[in-house]
Amino acid sequence: GIEQVTSFGNLYRNAIVQFKGEYFQDRKQFSQYTRYMIAIINNCDRFEVLSQDMKERWWKTGHHDNQGAAKFELLLRTYQTIREESVNYLLDEAFLDVESYFGELLTSKWQTGSQAIETICATLKDYFEDYQFLKPQNFELVITE
Repeated sequence: GIEQVTSFGNLYRNAIVQFKGEYFQDRKQFSQYTRYMIAIINNCDRFEVLSQDMKERWWKTGHHDNQGAAKFELLLRTYQTIREESVNYLLDEAFLDVESYFGELLTSKWQTGSQAIETICATLKDYFEDYQFLKPQNFELVITE
């Protein structure tokens, strides 16, 4: 039942954390990290929608106990949390790529050329081309983080 889907979510979260850790140890080993994270974020959003739909269809107020309602809320929160954490992992990648260039902007080096700014803009443009595959509500979460 609901507990198994929540338990799966916890296993999914652990696998995502492990995947992220391995990727950031050696970024060459997973060439599609960005796409995988986008799929994970979209999948978690879908789990939330399906969970809410299941709750609305089958869970009638007044016919069940509070413990059951708490299980539904835990299920929803599990996938919301995974989605939010995964958005942060996605952004970690982009910020890691531009971090050193932002450091240049804080020195006099940026006054003699626009290379750092151009690199930051080009890098973020590349990432945002991938981010177009996020569902609209997930894209909004990315740009507001």
